[in-house]
Amino acid sequence: MNKGQDQIAELACLSRATVKSLEAGKNWEESHQTLLSFYESAGVEFTGWGDPVTGKYFGVGVRWNSSRLPDDESTL
Repeated sequence: MNKGQDQIAELACLSRATVKSLEAGKNWEESHQTLLSFYESAGVEFTGWGDPVTGKYFGVGVRWNSSRLPDDESTL
């Protein structure tokens, strides 16, 4: 998305500390869902599957969801 944590936090209505913690792997269910929804609405698709209980994930990655890309990617 070519944005820093400060920008992502502002756009997702979260604090920078929360975004930083989530990106570091800490799981706060409500904030995690907020950040996930933000990225998905921006056209990011998460791939793979996993088990949050065991912390094991397989084939995890991200890509642009071509069917949901905004008309102007500079707004991301």
